[in-house]
Amino acid sequence: MSDPVRTSHRALRRVVAVALGGAVLASAFAFGPVAAFGGDPYVMYTSQPLGATAWNAPTGQAGVAWSTQPAVTIVGDVDPSYDYQATLSVSPDSPYGNLSCFGGTTVDMLGGSARWSGCSIDTPGQGFTLTATVFGTTAMGVVLPPMQAVSFAFNISGGGPTPGAQTLQFTTQPLGANLGSARPVAQAGRAWSIQPVVALVDQNGRPVNNSSTVVQLSITTGTPQSGGPGRLTCSGGTAVTLQNGFAYFTGCSIDTPGTAYQLTASTVSFGSTQVLYDISLPFDISGGNYATQIRFSTQPLGAVQGGTVPSGTTGTPWSIQPSVALYNSSGKIVSTDYTSLVTLSLDPAGPAGQLYCATGTSVQVTGGIAYFQGCQIVGTGNGFRLLARAQTSTGNIGPTYSLPFNIVAAPSGLSLEASAYEVAPGTTMTFTATLSGSGAGGQTIIFEGTNANYPSWTQFGTAVTNSAGVATLTPAQGINYTATVRARFAGSGTLAPATSTSDVIGVFAQLTISPGGTNNVKKGSAVTYTATLKPNPGLGQKVQFLIYQYVNGKWVYNNQRTYFTTSSSQVKLTWKWSTAGKWYVRAYAPANVYYTDGYSPTSVVNVK
Repeated sequence: MSDPVRTSHRALRRVVAVALGGAVLASAFAFGPVAAFGGDPYVMYTSQPLGATAWNAPTGQAGVAWSTQPAVTIVGDVDPSYDYQATLSVSPDSPYGNLSCFGGTTVDMLGGSARWSGCSIDTPGQGFTLTATVFGTTAMGVVLPPMQAVSFAFNISGGGPTPGAQTLQFTTQPLGANLGSARPVAQAGRAWSIQPVVALVDQNGRPVNNSSTVVQLSITTGTPQSGGPGRLTCSGGTAVTLQNGFAYFTGCSIDTPGTAYQLTASTVSFGSTQVLYDISLPFDISGGNYATQIRFSTQPLGAVQGGTVPSGTTGTPWSIQPSVALYNSSGKIVSTDYTSLVTLSLDPAGPAGQLYCATGTSVQVTGGIAYFQGCQIVGTGNGFRLLARAQTSTGNIGPTYSLPFNIVAAPSGLSLEASAYEVAPGTTMTFTATLSGSGAGGQTIIFEGTNANYPSWTQFGTAVTNSAGVATLTPAQGINYTATVRARFAGSGTLAPATSTSDVIGVFAQLTISPGGTNNVKKGSAVTYTATLKPNPGLGQKVQFLIYQYVNGKWVYNNQRTYFTTSSSQVKLTWKWSTAGKWYVRAYAPANVYYTDGYSPTSVVNVK
């Protein structure tokens, strides 16, 4: 918004504060020292005046700045797009007294917190409390319901400030201002040609060498006369420790045009409750069409404030690329700027990843806007944010943060092929897994299976994919029992996990019989037949002996016997051949969880 509108909004907030103060305060006292209005969030004191507590009411002197100054913060969610201000006042049921604070009783809140300095009350009394009223204003100028908190009680005694032998004074005025001369002028956002110097002097005007004194520089309350409000920044900081009695400020500037700005210098660590201060001569700040602000004009992946957080795929350029604009102090894009350099980086507080842009992460502006192309992040996570900084002819600006967005893993697929699907016990096999997706080469594939002995998925090997995404594994140990197998990819951070479909590898039972071949026996003779089974899963596997007779040119089933294997995986049948003719004996193992069914060769018997 423009400066006049912003000023009118602040004025509106003050009017609302006066109009609503009595009614809101009545509710505030019902809640005690900390009260919340309008629900969550609420405001609370983080520093009490004079360090007051619930059980101790400290005493300060009338007209003397307190040793501990009040501060408040907003507890709960603070919308960074809102403009918050806090006003400090003497509570209505307190004794009469005028409250004054160096820098004013109304201050802007930074990061949801406000701190006052140099506050004092000019009249003695018992049981003073202070009320802090916080107003928030949306970007559209809508004033939010106020929030208030009431301090603990404190007392003010008579006597007033003790005259001191030291005072603070500007020895070099900002911009070299001279009494009786025309006000000097500097451009908004540019460091002044003549920087202020402040001295701590004794009653004779001589500098006092006190290395513990810190001098704070700020814009004097009520200034500028028109324009503003502005923000004072100094490259060397706005709080400077005295050196041989002098505080030297460097790189100071004000970012908003205005007429008759003044600065106030005050002591903040003088070692007593007395605050020394001096006010500078006035000076003007003019506008300038150069960058003082930086903002994202197009958010990465088209993120929208209050909308659904967008997602992109790792290693893939975003569908909507970011652009960053430079604005002057009036809030307009610096369309004449073709030289400033804008650099993007990842917010270090967010997920880990690597940012790449086809145009590079540093781009020169065109008409005040830096357009980035082909930007992507390698890595995954929720809540990524970009930081943008600018290098301009007048100095560095930023960083500014983008809205958050997510980066997800690239989709993948996995298939598995075996060199055979029905094999003899102990057969060595080859498994081939194929991974698809961006970056499928060089990934580790896990091969795992289940069988009767391992009911849970158990890894039996790993292999790394080649550039085509193919991984091959030939386990040194052959497969002994029927198993279900699959391939699995755990994911790489840039490629999503994947699991192949499961396949069954059947191991068929192998049986031998002894004696085998063709044998001639006499009628009435008994022969013992031994069948040996592979694989050998252990004691107690069922094996059947099947007996057939050759009748009228056909083999006809005649009899069977069932036995269970010994620990050596054998069964025996002793059979008496009582009928002449042609016969055969064969062993059969029914299918179970260890193998598919299988037959032995036939043992042919000629009974004579």
